Amino acid sequence: MEPSSEDLRVRIVALRQSGHSAAALAERFEVSKRSVERYCTRFESEGTLAAKARGGSRGSRLDSHEDALRDWIQAQPDLTLQELQGRLRKRRRVSLGISTLWQGLRRLGLSYKKRPSAPPSKSAQT
Repeated sequence: MEPSSEDLRVRIVALRQSGHSAAALAERFEVSKRSVERYCTRFESEGTLAAKARGGSRGSRLDSHEDALRDWIQAQPDLTLQELQGRLRKRRRVSLGISTLWQGLRRLGLSYKKRPSAPPSKSAQT
């Protein structure tokens, strides 16, 4: 749903300030009563009626830890996701899921060990 135009918001606030009820304005302009109240409150507190920004990317919680992750992987390339997750939790106080960590490492172009170490196969060379 698109936000109401700024022109509509200006008209609603002007009429509300001149004494019209929120319910009457909501019916007249086909918006909710709550929207009328919200426009007026925002205009009084912030002095603007422009629509707030919507959507966009918040960024990753890993962005500020990229250097540490690079250092850990460079120093010990066989770290698993679980080990990296543990280091982030203990040393950096960042708690996140394995899939979030995996996606972050992939986005940063960092390589890591995919599986924990296993004993060598007895039936085939590894």
